[in-house]
Amino acid sequence: MTFTSVKMTMIKNGLNKPKLLDQSHLINLITTALPHHTAYIQKHGEDAAHYLLDELEQSILRELRAMISGADRDDANLKLVADIHSRVEAMQQATVQAAAEAAPIN
Repeated sequence: MTFTSVKMTMIKNGLNKPKLLDQSHLINLITTALPHHTAYIQKHGEDAAHYLLDELEQSILRELRAMISGADRDDANLKLVADIHSRVEAMQQATVQAAAEAAPIN
């Protein structure tokens, strides 16, 4: 099921919360992690994420293996990791805030 399908189902069931449905943080994160797919991601938006999961997983596993083996990492690689980490934190904060705003007040 694509994100668009999930979004339509949520709206159909009365949960039209734009901040909860905002995927701009996810798009920024994937573009940062896989810059060679920028054009594809821009063309297909959040629906591209599903098709890039395997490549993201392989990239993470490759980096973990390099860390475990003690391989030297260059400054560019370390900056990329720091950028990805900051984007993950921003996405998590935005998600928590959006969920809190979407929750019904008793």
